[in-house]
Amino acid sequence: MFALADKKVVVTGASGGIGGAIARAMHEQGATVALAGRNREALDALATDLGERCHVIVGELNDRAAADAMLAAASDAMDGIDVLVNNAGLTRDNLAMRIKDEDWQVVIDVNLTATFRLSRAVLRGMMKARWVATLPPDSARYPAASPRVGYGENTTHSSLATNTQNTGASAPSRTITGTASTAGK
Repeated sequence: MFALADKKVVVTGASGGIGGAIARAMHEQGATVALAGRNREALDALATDLGERCHVIVGELNDRAAADAMLAAASDAMDGIDVLVNNAGLTRDNLAMRIKDEDWQVVIDVNLTATFRLSRAVLRGMMKARWVATLPPDSARYPAASPRVGYGENTTHSSLATNTQNTGASAPSRTITGTASTAGK
């Protein structure tokens, strides 16, 4: 993997299996990790298991004020954010003709709007530090969101291309993209 000593990482959806595994892997590489999610019990259990360098942040990403508060709490607890892992996501599987507008809106709010808003909120500080790392949600798990999220992530990374170098790797059912500064090299 790679060393993350002294890096401050926020993992959304950390109360789930994949999010918890991502948080664990980042922590094992030396990162301080903000475990963000909805299930306090699962987050507390993971934090207890990991030990120090963990912060539990509970909230709902489909509530804009709560999402903003989660990110602010993570930044305050860790004195900044170096890496954002947009892992949180959900589905409301149903036939298109049967899905309720409210269910559709929750999926859009969590999988698309929160991903964009959280990424946008951390980019300024990351750009100043010349270290930009935002990881998009898994399009294999959230197929309804993938075209739009991919477009938003690509647009975000393209807008940074003049000062940074895009790097990416993909694995089955998991896509990871990040941008690392190459200024002065």
